[in-house]
Amino acid sequence: MDKRPLKKAPSSLALCLACGLCCNGVIFSDVRLRGDDKAALKKAAGCELRKRRPGRLAQPCQFLDKRQCSVYRHRPGYCREFECALLKNVKGGELTAESALRMVRATLSKVRHVEKALGSLGDTDDTMPLRIRFERTLRKLQSSRVDLRAAVHVSELTLTMHNLTCALSRTFYPGE
Repeated sequence: MDKRPLKKAPSSLALCLACGLCCNGVIFSDVRLRGDDKAALKKAAGCELRKRRPGRLAQPCQFLDKRQCSVYRHRPGYCREFECALLKNVKGGELTAESALRMVRATLSKVRHVEKALGSLGDTDDTMPLRIRFERTLRKLQSSRVDLRAAVHVSELTLTMHNLTCALSRTFYPGE
């Protein structure tokens, strides 16, 4: 890890706006709602919440506009409290903002590779979390006859998803 001290710590929002992985369905498949989160979101947004499970806000978040939260002031408590490991390392001075932004860009590039591989296998449903799309595509292909060309795409998708998962684990998930 880059141990140089920060010249100027970026605001949480600046790094988050470059990333968005916790809201776009890559890191989480849903967000737990607490207390009056649901009522506050519904009032702020003026619409029903998209849910797959009771008490959870489905990801990718319906309030994500590019990488910006359209209900930021009314976002759920869990969203307010969450800080990925990358952000914590920048705030703690263990990583420069520039290094963190490079890691975000590299991870977003891996996400695009997974999305492209999914698209080549017929899955373009960007309303579902990436992991669910990956698993659904593999199940679909395992239940049908796969020609050699599709098998190559499946192996590329699996390797690409593995690389993304490793990058997420190293960079974004809190750990020891």
